[in-house]
Amino acid sequence: MSSPAAQRDSWVSKPSKYMCRVIHPCTPPAAVSYFSFPFFKLVNDDLYEVLQEAGHPSIHPKLPLYVDDGEDCLLLCRDQRGNVGWALASFLEPVGNR
Repeated sequence: MSSPAAQRDSWVSKPSKYMCRVIHPCTPPAAVSYFSFPFFKLVNDDLYEVLQEAGHPSIHPKLPLYVDDGEDCLLLCRDQRGNVGWALASFLEPVGNR
């Protein structure tokens, strides 16, 4: 089994599925992480590459954040500096190809 650091490093170079732009700011509690990845502080108009769609937050019993039962999806993302972390789809919108 690979270490958490190796798992993080493997996502840094993976190709993204699509790009998203932040449409609602979000500031998660400090030092909150899930499977060794942090949750991003989301700032309007920042861009993130989506690496994996992890399904509705309710299917993750040990998720350290409360998320209501509305439509949402936990996304593993990469920021413009190459950092990998989590974001919720309800705070993002896909960016079309230009």
